[in-house]
Amino acid sequence: MFTEPPSSGRSYAFRIIDVFAERAFAGKPTAVFTDAHGLQAAQMSAIAAELRLPQTAFIFPADRPGAQARVRLFTPSAELPRSEHLTIAAVYALGLEEKLAQNPERQDPSRVVLEEQDGPVSVYFRAQVITVRQRVPEFGAHFSEPNALSAMLGLTRADLHACPPQAVASAGVSFLMVPIKDVAALNNVRFRADIWERTVKHFEAPNVVAFALNAGAHYSTRARAFLPSLGVLEDPATEAASGPLVAYALRHGLLTPPEQFVASVAQGAEIGRPSVIQVFLDHRAGLVQEVRVGGQCQLVGEGRLLAPLLG
Repeated sequence: MFTEPPSSGRSYAFRIIDVFAERAFAGKPTAVFTDAHGLQAAQMSAIAAELRLPQTAFIFPADRPGAQARVRLFTPSAELPRSEHLTIAAVYALGLEEKLAQNPERQDPSRVVLEEQDGPVSVYFRAQVITVRQRVPEFGAHFSEPNALSAMLGLTRADLHACPPQAVASAGVSFLMVPIKDVAALNNVRFRADIWERTVKHFEAPNVVAFALNAGAHYSTRARAFLPSLGVLEDPATEAASGPLVAYALRHGLLTPPEQFVASVAQGAEIGRPSVIQVFLDHRAGLVQEVRVGGQCQLVGEGRLLAPLLG
């Protein structure tokens, strides 16, 4: 009854992995093609657009001595120079296929180096947690209109914490950190894109992260991230913002940790994709020296996809 279309050539296997997830169907869904040999950039872009997941990783043999693999990273609309959560997904997928043990040059069995467009990336894994080094956050301007922020979030001025909202950037992506007085107020946030259009959209950090400390928990926060400038109303897991968030909390005295500590950032429960991002931070007298972000992964699916025709 139906005619099979002419084959475009090779089919490619992929895995769907939930990153920063402590259970399946949580965190941020990601596709990983562990053997993308032969695919061109236009084909990878078309595949990422077809899958419509937030991001897709394509793994190739390494070009650089000492690297485990070369990875190219795509959203449905663009190639990325770097992505912590895609890097973590790629290492997890390679581990599932027992490919991490095949590199005799690895000196540390808990460390892997991947090549990305932005340069080599060091990845560590211990037990179920995979971590990636993140650039030290850079602090920008304060946002001086708290009434606009509270209205944008559907809150009252009294729901905002006394600390000043501030732009914090990591790897070139800047976030406006908005501390909320408690988790109950954070739960009540209702983002107003129309108010954002008139206000924060024109600020140096148009991506908004509202967060509150978890009462009674050591170095634990709840966060909600709104990224309308990137076409994402609310994100389930924003690893690029997690290091800056913890650095902001440290800078403003919301946390008083030892020089090396681990903080957790819970996110995404409000949109049905609960995630937990671990932030490993090293500081000296409040000055951040090193940041690593990571979490657990869950395999939720597998499949094959025909390479699209070029032309």
